[in-house]
Amino acid sequence: DADLVHFSSNALRIWQDDSASSHKGLAHDDGAPMQAQMSFGITALALMTGGNPETLAKKYLPQYLYSITLHEVGHNFGLQHNFIGHAAYTKKELRDPSFTGRSGLSTSVMDYIPFNLAPKGAKNGSLFMTVLGPYDYYAIRWGYAPVPGAKTPEDEVPTLSRWASAWSDPRYRFASDEDTFWPTGHAIDPRVHMFQLTGDTIGWCDEQLGIVHGLLGSLDRRFPRTQRVWEDERVAFGTTLGPYVRCSTNAAHWIGGEYLSRARVGDPHAALPLTPVGYADEKRAFDVVDRYLFSNSAWNFSPATLRRLVYTEYSGFNLFNYDPSARHDISVAALAARYQNIALGYMFAPLVLGRIDDLPSKAGSTKVMTLTDLFAWTQRSIYGDLTDGTVAKASVVRRNLQRRYAGLLARLANGPAPGTPFDAQALARFELGDLDGRIGTALKARPGDVQTRAHLEAMRVDVRRALHAQGVVPAS
Repeated sequence: DADLVHFSSNALRIWQDDSASSHKGLAHDDGAPMQAQMSFGITALALMTGGNPETLAKKYLPQYLYSITLHEVGHNFGLQHNFIGHAAYTKKELRDPSFTGRSGLSTSVMDYIPFNLAPKGAKNGSLFMTVLGPYDYYAIRWGYAPVPGAKTPEDEVPTLSRWASAWSDPRYRFASDEDTFWPTGHAIDPRVHMFQLTGDTIGWCDEQLGIVHGLLGSLDRRFPRTQRVWEDERVAFGTTLGPYVRCSTNAAHWIGGEYLSRARVGDPHAALPLTPVGYADEKRAFDVVDRYLFSNSAWNFSPATLRRLVYTEYSGFNLFNYDPSARHDISVAALAARYQNIALGYMFAPLVLGRIDDLPSKAGSTKVMTLTDLFAWTQRSIYGDLTDGTVAKASVVRRNLQRRYAGLLARLANGPAPGTPFDAQALARFELGDLDGRIGTALKARPGDVQTRAHLEAMRVDVRRALHAQGVVPAS
């Protein structure tokens, strides 16, 4: 489990050594997930409390290392990752120090557990997982407790089966790595995620995204400190942005989701293996994606902050090793495109589209989202400003998103990937026609600036080319 133990001496050097940050990357979020959580937590606490990052890192380092040790020792005892454990607890419980001190932040130390950050001024429980959870005791008992009267392994089976019949109790649920591979659409249960908390991850993420957006606006007041390099603020920006993009993209996983039960027939309170996520939660999740990924304001940072996010130049005689970033600054447009594409790529993947198309036939009387909902929600989110008169206020991030989504609709209509349902192809063509009308309305309003008009004209060409595309069908 090298991704968790890759912390070592860099734990404090982030705040002490200019070489700790990467010229190529924003921070440490891609290489060492738990180290990124520690970095985020220290950055957030420094911004919220005005504390010294080095002092805070030293204060909380023992708790962090203790949580890592518990996880790794769990592997030594044969435990696998458990990425659904966090779903058993509520936000109220995680704000209670006595609860988290007794039961932890998840039912299992084998979860990947984020820094438990509450809004400024709110009561907060433990920041790290420093106790075993109920699932850990449950699993260790199953694996190691003697079975009275058993003389052979076969004699143990009835008792072990009875002990393993508790899936319906949220404290004892289990879901491992294979249940987290969601970008292709294979992993369908949105409760199963790394670095999430509470049974209402949509609400938890919504709150966390609000906190992080506020923190990003206060970086200039704390970073860099006197006689420190500007790159410190670049690292702090990336460290803080990591949880933001994780929560906003993970919200897309709820679209077309189904709860997966591994309870067996005859287990207490066993549910059917698949239960569609309800319409209300689908819409809540999409609203998070809309607000924090797609909206014009989502990627609106202080211009002064963006001018400060530079890297420290490497200097030395051996220029053969010199490999700097192509740009001295951070491209917000490139960052936004990366994470917007993750969300769009998942929601419009053939497996997900096919599952959404099938949901009404499986849901019975339960109201679930449909493909019509998905296309309509996304169309309003991305192109609403074309008809409400605010398109001239669109940033480069917004304009780029509109062009990319028009291209996605064109591919769905004219060259869909294998497995894309016919209903999705038809809706993509329908939305292209709707978009053509929206563009016409926006152009009739005569937007004053050249950039907006050029954007609309270019997008109209793309749309009409897709609507009137012709293919050659080979003779049989």
